[in-house]
Amino acid sequence: MPETKPKALLTPEELRWRAAARDPDKAKRNLKLQYILLGCAIAASIGWGIYLFRTDVISRSDWLGALGIALSLVSILLGIVNNRRILADKRPWGDLCPTFSTAETSINDENDTSGK
Repeated sequence: MPETKPKALLTPEELRWRAAARDPDKAKRNLKLQYILLGCAIAASIGWGIYLFRTDVISRSDWLGALGIALSLVSILLGIVNNRRILADKRPWGDLCPTFSTAETSINDENDTSGK
């Protein structure tokens, strides 16, 4: 069985970046903006659906527009889910560093010698 190398510890800069990415205040602001964006995307999809329903001949570009709106809705919904997971102090989906948690890691760790 091949030996696995131990995972490298995060640098202080990476710790600061991850702590900022999981800031609850920032997640609340992002969540509010994503709900507004979701409402706009739903309105656009309803308008596009009415346009497709009223059109006699539906071209390829019409379907590509519908696909673009559908993909943007999926992206917005995933952003909402991830921000709600951050607010619940859980790991967001697609996180590349599963061992990091803001509850376990402090930016100003006593063992940190990078700034001394």
